[in-house]
Parts: sequence; C-alpha cells; structure tokens
Amino acid sequence: MKRVYIITTLVTLATVIFGFILQAGYVTRLNQETLNLGFVCASDQSSAYTDNFIRLKDSLKEQYGNRIRIHFRYNIPEADAPKAFEELKDKGCKLIFATSSNFKKYAKIFAKSNRDIQVCAATADNANTSPVLPNYHTFMGCIYEGRYLTGVAAGLKLSEMINENKITKETAKVGYVAAMSNPEVISGYTAFFLGIRSVVPSATMKVCYTGQWLDYKEETAVTEKLLNEGCVIIGQHTDTIAPAVSCEKVASAGRNVYYVGYNSNMMDIAPTSSLISCSMNWEPYISQAVLAVLNKRNIESMVDANTNGKDSWAGLDKNWVRINSMNPIAAAKDTEKKLKEVTKKLSSKKLMVFKGDYIGVDPEDSSMIYDLRTGFAENRNSSAPQFHYILSGGITIENKAN
Repeated sequence: MKRVYIITTLVTLATVIFGFILQAGYVTRLNQETLNLGFVCASDQSSAYTDNFIRLKDSLKEQYGNRIRIHFRYNIPEADAPKAFEELKDKGCKLIFATSSNFKKYAKIFAKSNRDIQVCAATADNANTSPVLPNYHTFMGCIYEGRYLTGVAAGLKLSEMINENKITKETAKVGYVAAMSNPEVISGYTAFFLGIRSVVPSATMKVCYTGQWLDYKEETAVTEKLLNEGCVIIGQHTDTIAPAVSCEKVASAGRNVYYVGYNSNMMDIAPTSSLISCSMNWEPYISQAVLAVLNKRNIESMVDANTNGKDSWAGLDKNWVRINSMNPIAAAKDTEKKLKEVTKKLSSKKLMVFKGDYIGVDPEDSSMIYDLRTGFAENRNSSAPQFHYILSGGITIENKAN
C-alpha cells in the first residue's frame, strides 16, 4: 500500500508539473505572437480627424512593442474599401479598424466573410443590427460633451465682448461650418449652441453645410460668408484647417473674430483667433481592443466603457473625449475655472445637455418634433449620436455657400 501511495503521489506531482509547463508554454507563445493590426482611413495626415488615428502608432508601439505590427491604408474612397480590407487581410491582419462611418457597410460584410478577423468600426451604428456578428464591433466617444464645453467657452467670450461693448446682445452671432446633415453633426452643433446659450441666452447661430467632410475650397467660402454676415465666433465639424485659416486672416487684420476647433489643436494655425478645441480620444478603446485580441478575449469584456452588445462608448469620465487646448491669450477670464465646474457636472451626469425651452424639428420630416423641456439623453444606449432635431429658435440652416 505504501508503494502504491508513493507511486500515486509521484504521478500526481508529475501531472501538476506538466500542467504548469504547458501553461507556461501557452503564455510564452501568447507573448511571442505578433498581432498585425490595420487601419482603413478615408483621408491622410492632412486631415485632423485621420491624424488622430495616425498619432496612435507611437502610443501603441510603446505599450506593446514587438507584439504588434501596424499597417495603414490612406485616402480610401468608399468604393475602394473592399480592396483596402483585402490588402490588410493579405498582410495577416487579425484586427482591423475602419476609421470612418463611410466604411461601415463593407466592414460588416468583410467581418461576416472573415470570422477569424476582428473588425472595429469607429462612428458606425450597425454592430447590433442583424446580423449581429461576434467579430464586428462599433465604438465612439460621447463627443457632445466636448462640444458643449467648447460652447461654454465660446459663450464666455461672447459675454466678455458684450461687456466690453465690442458687440451687443443682439449681435452675439455665431457661425458653424458643418459637413452634412446627419445625427453626428446635428448633435454636435446643437450641444455647442446649448453651451453658448447657457452663458448668453440671446446668442444666435447660423449653420452652413458644405456637403463634404473634406473640401478646403468650400469650407473657406462658407467661413468667409459667415464672417461677412457678422459672425464673431466660428465653429466647425469638417476635416480641413480652412475655417481656422480664414478666421486668423481676419483676426490678424484687427477684427474681433474667434475660432473654435475640432479634432486638433489649431493654435499653431490660428494663434490670434483660436479659443479652444475638442476631439475624441481613440486611444483607450483601440489599445484595449488590441489587448483583448492579443489575449484571445472578447473585446467588449476588456473595454472600460459603456457597452451594449458589440457597441462601446464613453465620455469625459473615461477620457474618451478631451479638450485639446485653450488659448489663454484669447479666452475670456475664468474660462478654465468654469470649464472644470461644467466638466465635473457632465462626468457625474448631473447636467443634461439636451434640455431646455426648445422644440426640435426633424429636418427630414417636419411633422416629427421633440420637446426638449422633457430632456433628451444622448448616447443612452449606443455610441453613435441619436439627436437629430433642428432647434426652432436660435439656429438657422443653409446648405451651401452662395
């Protein structure tokens, strides 16, 4: 019996040791595997939006070193998306990020046909629509929070200008250069306007659509038109530096004109006129998605954010949205202090942005209205913005520069 006991003990010990060896070998293989990840971009570094993704290369390499290899495909028209995805597949990519919602349709088709590749689409809204795929994901920051903050900064500047008799309450006019009429753009400029109105209730805003995300010539024409109509602050949701350049040109000539940016710190381009800017911070989601794939885990289980099915989002509280810069020379006094107060309220969900004595009208169907007195909770169940109503009173819309 003693011999049997010894033999049993030795066998058990050997089994345990062998198990540890196998586990160690598995962990070592995981650590040695190189993950190829790809990015499909609608533009290149000349676009502030795309540049935010490109800048992640250094951060990702710092975190993961030789465990990852990064491949970019730039300036991809929507029609060429299939080719770009196939090229990244041929490079061995097992994780692909589609950086524009323009790619969402094909990105999902590609994911359906390539179940061994994880596909993540920024600013898209189709992860939880049929068919729901285990390897197709969407993500976006709650950018309305950043828009509202920059609106507060713009409102404080308007208030300062009124107090200094540079403008009147009646001429507190803001212009907004917008790409197109979709929920992402409408939600953004409405949050911006409501931030302004929280400081200057008499302020008005004119929104001009360019019809394109990236059109330097048209954005210049739109900005110049808004400035000629008396706008003293210009905001934007387009992808070139044209509005910043146009505002700086006028401000440098001595006119009281200011600019609020998006996706980039524009103070090097508009040092006189730039007030503040905001952007989405893509780093948290992308770095966590990379870690999940490296460890063969479900992406949503590794993302520190709100999730619904295969969709993820977060805001200021998780650093998914950020203020890029504030110009201390141009900004109104105590702007930084005020923004800290408002940020705290937004992060703790004590401030509902889309709420007030306003009626919103659906631009596609005027019979569809929304009473903002009841409040609208943006990004409640999805990463993609849902607010798509034009406020009747205070905001006017124009489709093209004439």
